[in-house]
This record gives sequence, structure tokens and C-alpha cells, in this order.
Amino acid sequence: MGGGAIDTVFVDVGGTLVPNAFARTPELQERRVVTLGQVLHLDRRAAGRIVETVDGELDAAPEAIVDDILGRALAAHGFEHGAALVRSARQALCVPLAEALSPFDHAGELLSTVKEMGLGCVILSNTAFRDAELYQRDFQAFGWDGWVDRYLTSVDAGCCKPDERIFHQALEMAGTRPDRVVMIGNSELADIEPALRLGMRAIRVAIEEPPPMATAAGACVTGLEQVPEVLQVWDRA
Repeated sequence: MGGGAIDTVFVDVGGTLVPNAFARTPELQERRVVTLGQVLHLDRRAAGRIVETVDGELDAAPEAIVDDILGRALAAHGFEHGAALVRSARQALCVPLAEALSPFDHAGELLSTVKEMGLGCVILSNTAFRDAELYQRDFQAFGWDGWVDRYLTSVDAGCCKPDERIFHQALEMAGTRPDRVVMIGNSELADIEPALRLGMRAIRVAIEEPPPMATAAGACVTGLEQVPEVLQVWDRA
């Protein structure tokens, strides 16, 4: 994937390409309840109880494994635990990004420029419900999917950034070495520090919050339109 000093970028999503969170409006919550009920053939009241249980446990422990929570919730309602059923239920609870928020300015341009530079692009994101398949659907809705090579979320990996195991999985997917990768993300703890520990370079994105007083990243940007210039400089190094 490319022959310069770098050949791949890992890109975070929440807080980097799109806002980090969206409100659980009554409309979105109702959609989740209805969709889950359709998948599980449950009435609204039973589906609503499962949604409340899952959301409540995740609010209390955000890094918990949602499939484990869902498995227990489904078992409590008489369902036999099965990976396929849990996956279907989890996907039903995941609101499409395009219906809940708008991307940051120049997000699509950044991804297209990465592709034009001949660099590989791996989406590397901590999520609650969203797996690689759903991210691909989200990026198709935004018109971005043609610029992304791979998707890896904490749901797929079974661990969250900054756990280095998810970075190793991404490296294996990309078929590259850490010293040829740039991590682009908004979190010093989850994105920048683990990337640097593994020998990658990193760009800190500060859009939702003021630029940090200090960062270990090699560059810090306040707009995504600034990222391609940094990549081009590093690619020529």
C-alpha cells in the first residue's frame, strides 16, 4: 500500500470524523425498541425492557462487552444464548450514523485524499454496538466507503483502545509495520499514546474541544482540512 515513508493511516471515528456522541432522543430510542422487537418477535414492552437493561448496564460500565450484556438479557427473556442471535440484536440496537449526526467539515475530503495518496485506510474505533459491517453501511451512507480498506471496532476485536491488542489486529489486517502507520484520533489516551508506544506516528484532532496544552502527537490539528498536509510532509520524509 504505497511506497513512501508511510503506507497506512488508522482513523478513529467518534470525535475525529463525526461528533463523539449523539443524544438518545425519544424518537431514536423508539426506533431501537421497534427494530429490536421486530428482530426478536417481541412486543414493544418486552423489547423496551431489554433496551433499558442493556443501556443501563453500559452506562454503568462503558467498557463492558455488549454481547455479554445482551446474552444475559436475552436469556432472562427465555431466548437460548447464541452468537448469531446476539449479533442480530446488537445490530438492531445500533442507530445508523447518518440518521443521528452530521460529519465534521472535510471528513470525506480527508478520506479521499488518503486514497489519492495511495495510502491504505483502516477505520479503528471504540464502539458500543457498531461492528465492522455496520460501519461499512454507515460509510456507504456518507459516500465514504470507496476510500476505506478495512474496518475494525472494539466490538470486533473484543477489546477497546488503548489496549494494544486492537492495534496489533489492525496492523495484521493492513499487512504493515507500525513505523509505516499514522494514527489519526482525538484521544490522547486511547489513540495517541498507544500508537506512539507501538512505534507509529500520530495526529491529534481537536475539533470538539480546544487544542490540548500538550500532546505527544507529532501534529495537532483543529480542522480535518489540515491533516492531508501533515501526511504529505511525513510521506516525503
